[in-house]
Amino acid sequence: MAPHIAPHILVIDDDPSIRDLVREYLCDNDMRVSVGSSGSELFALIDREAIDLVVLDLKLPGEDGMQLARRLRERATVPIVLLTGRSEEADRVMGLELGADDYVTKPFSPRELLARVRAVLRRYQVQATLPERDN
Repeated sequence: MAPHIAPHILVIDDDPSIRDLVREYLCDNDMRVSVGSSGSELFALIDREAIDLVVLDLKLPGEDGMQLARRLRERATVPIVLLTGRSEEADRVMGLELGADDYVTKPFSPRELLARVRAVLRRYQVQATLPERDN
């Protein structure tokens, strides 16, 4: 049986207290976590390391998280969970339409975020193991 490989989660948020909280909680639950605070750090880490899922804040200084999500989706199939203070329905819908797999609003429960991360990872794992179908 293959050894369990902890999923590698990338957390991009400009608030150090949120980055630390999410990193600590996910690490305590058998995940490897890298963190960054900007779009440039996001893409540098994506280019350098295998990332299984990105937790992305939408309100980053000088950068629009929606645009970052769109650029990320154009470059990679990595799952995206948006983590943001924007709770308006229009923001949630736009984020999902841009390619995000889930949307968590601040303030948030670390336990709920973990459950959503695990659910998205399960969906991607199932997709990866489904046989190819001829259309």
